[in-house]
Amino acid sequence: MVGRITKYPPIMAMALDAHQASVVVTPGNPPPLPPIPALPAVHWVNMATIPISSMFLTGKYTRTTANEFMGAVLWQHDWGPLQIHLPIPAECLVSISLALLPLASQAKFFLPAFAVQEAMEGAIAGGATPVAVCLPIFCMQVQTCQDIAGWGFSAPMGMAMVVPSVRWVNFTMGDLFAGLIGMATDCVTGLICSGAGKALGLPDSLAGGVAGAMINNALTGIQAWQGTMGAMGQAGTSVGALTIPIFGIAVLAGWGGGIAANSVGNSWPQPADPAQRTGVVE
Repeated sequence: MVGRITKYPPIMAMALDAHQASVVVTPGNPPPLPPIPALPAVHWVNMATIPISSMFLTGKYTRTTANEFMGAVLWQHDWGPLQIHLPIPAECLVSISLALLPLASQAKFFLPAFAVQEAMEGAIAGGATPVAVCLPIFCMQVQTCQDIAGWGFSAPMGMAMVVPSVRWVNFTMGDLFAGLIGMATDCVTGLICSGAGKALGLPDSLAGGVAGAMINNALTGIQAWQGTMGAMGQAGTSVGALTIPIFGIAVLAGWGGGIAANSVGNSWPQPADPAQRTGVVE
């Protein structure tokens, strides 16, 4: 199978997310008095259009390695926080969740192509990383943030639109399995971070939501920092993080999942002829 190498920056992504809503106000139905009840899950449209966070926090891409005069999006590039979420139905307009959800939003390219690996020059410089693959129709499914009753996880509920490219890349079943392992790892670490927030007794309020978002973003930052290290450095920081209750388990799980995903992708057989791994559509 073949796909296209995704150009950086991508255009936008849209997704249908499930998120807890702390307040819902409908016409003729004023908000309840405190304590305000929470709805376990409400549908939200996640519009990933703001690239600032991906430039400085969560982005994985190339600058100097040209992909038709643009950079290349690398595996697990994430739009990151500050993405607008709009509730469905539109009457759900007054909710703390409107302010909270953008703080820990996600829209991540979860499918790699290990046939082409480039040095990461994104928010944090790192080693060789597989490129992110997209369909020949210049769009790709992405994983986005979800939560039910405050338990966060990831699911492939979004679609990203990307700049047209004629550069193709070989895509194997190993790439698919590696991508699924990576997404499953994100689900596990998201659930663990949710558990950390609940263990801390974070309230269902603006302050509690901000604190929960910071826990998620701290994990993202640590994982990006680990990407600049060698194997021993990654192992040391992951084991050392176990000194932090619950959160340390998320760091360790993320490290282990990354090893598993990369092992599958790198060990899967690729064509011996480099011309069969990547090229330009003629």
